[in-house]
Amino acid sequence: MRLSNREHGRLRKHLTEAELQKLLCVINDNECALRDRGLLLVGFHRGFRVSELVDLTWQDVDLEEGLVLCRRLKRGRNTVQKLLPVELEVLKKLRARYPHETFVFPS
Repeated sequence: MRLSNREHGRLRKHLTEAELQKLLCVINDNECALRDRGLLLVGFHRGFRVSELVDLTWQDVDLEEGLVLCRRLKRGRNTVQKLLPVELEVLKKLRARYPHETFVFPS
């Protein structure tokens, strides 16, 4: 994502915390709101690429321990990261809503 304001002479390619909060505030309460909220939170806090987000499966998430396996593309290193409480809450709700899905963020 290319954003118009410059930092250190380069275009910024990420959201700020304030921009994330604005996006979270405008998510409508519809059928996809929970999924969209999860996509934004996990994507922002884990630094996932879109392709990494859509490939995230429930096998990569440990809801009991609050951990997620971040499988990186483009020569990145896979890591296991601790989920924030807000992320964990959304993921638990998603799992309850879609108990038979393979992917965390179904379309």
